[in-house]
Amino acid sequence: ISCLGFYLPVAAANLDCQAYYQDKIASKPNRLSTKSQAQVEKYLLATLNSHESMRGPNHLVKDTLWIKKISNGKVVTKTLNANTSPTNIAIDLLIQTELLSRQSHATIANKNLTKLLATLGQLERHNPSGLFFSWYSTNKKSTPVNRNISSIDNLHLAMALWTIKESFPKAAFADQARVLFEAMNLSMFYEERSGLIGGNYSYSHGKWSKDAYNFSNLGSEARILYSAGWALGLFKNFRFESDFVEKAFNSLQSEVLHSQQGPLLKLWDGSAFQLFFPKMFVSEESFSPVLKKMYSNYGNYMIAEGQRRQLPVPAAHSPGVNRIHANEYQKPFAVYNDKAGNKELVSSANKDLHDPEYFKNWDQTFTPYALFMAATTNPEKFLPLIENIKNINFNNGSLYLSEVGWLDGLNLSPELVNKVVPAQLAVNQGMIALALLQMQSTDGKSASGRALYKDQKVKERMKLFYEILDAKLSQRGH
Repeated sequence: ISCLGFYLPVAAANLDCQAYYQDKIASKPNRLSTKSQAQVEKYLLATLNSHESMRGPNHLVKDTLWIKKISNGKVVTKTLNANTSPTNIAIDLLIQTELLSRQSHATIANKNLTKLLATLGQLERHNPSGLFFSWYSTNKKSTPVNRNISSIDNLHLAMALWTIKESFPKAAFADQARVLFEAMNLSMFYEERSGLIGGNYSYSHGKWSKDAYNFSNLGSEARILYSAGWALGLFKNFRFESDFVEKAFNSLQSEVLHSQQGPLLKLWDGSAFQLFFPKMFVSEESFSPVLKKMYSNYGNYMIAEGQRRQLPVPAAHSPGVNRIHANEYQKPFAVYNDKAGNKELVSSANKDLHDPEYFKNWDQTFTPYALFMAATTNPEKFLPLIENIKNINFNNGSLYLSEVGWLDGLNLSPELVNKVVPAQLAVNQGMIALALLQMQSTDGKSASGRALYKDQKVKERMKLFYEILDAKLSQRGH
């Protein structure tokens, strides 16, 4: 029986589509086998070890490290980017939130949350919005390095702060999280005429100006600005407008690709993070049966596309570091590739796909964190694939080091084929950790997704957004 472009069992034919799926997708827990549980825990401990090694003097995580295993087996690291972003901080906070409920990790998680919230309370922010700047140093001065203001960065951090205050209302650090969250106002990004939300304010000569672009494509990680941003009341000047979501959907665009694995949401850069970041932050599968199915389809697509292209790995592509260079002073620096998704999944509105300068960059780097995010849809299916990749020796070493976990990527481009990228990004390591924690959770949700679902008023707002999204994507899916 067709429902929202997908199929219900015949026994459910007389049920309301949305009600049926909401019941099924909200309550299904993860169940890992003993072998899989051990595998996940091994990866998690290594990843957490790496993540802790990234901390600067102010306890915020540095953005990028160079990683090398030398002849005596020792792992050597160098800092490539000592600064950090609100998204890095948000992911760190959510990791610690998950760990605080685990006896074996609770002490260090409590220490980390206390120190992180103390540092956040001291950071210089934009007045009067209470929003955080794009980059801060991780030294004791915690200096703003870039005073631009990103809407999606701030949404990530606001969600983490809200999750902390909701999850641990009696903890000493929760009050600091509440104060920071309540000061944040994203209204400056909202365009009343179109109902769209802007991406960035640039800072120059002592003034901020709104960049011309708005987030208008649902195939972007920024779609949670419209769902969670509105549900949490972060657009404070407009929070009482009942048509906020409906107005946005009049302008939001979407495309669906009909693949052999089923319908897939086309993504702005074809990158896995644009589909799965919102899954990790808000547990979209709890609200959207259509996206839940697309998550599964995308994971299957990664596997099938990797086999079709005869790659040594699934076709899991996302932004990351794709090589390390040395400058004239022989200092290594990371070359970052953000045109890194699957070409077939790139939105037709993205003109960069047809630009010769960028065309060769797409789908040329395998990023382990993309595969881990997809693995949350079916851990028992993906974990054997991941274990196999861990055991492959590539041209210049292994993608996985038992001391620090997964490196950032594997080059698939002709000139660098099968060369491991010896780097780690805080955001990518963080997403691996969150994916592993979600695989272990009894309800299949992330800490932030769990908090959103628990608050009845917020939950109803989220459901409204995803009911409209499902209807829109289903129209595209026929």
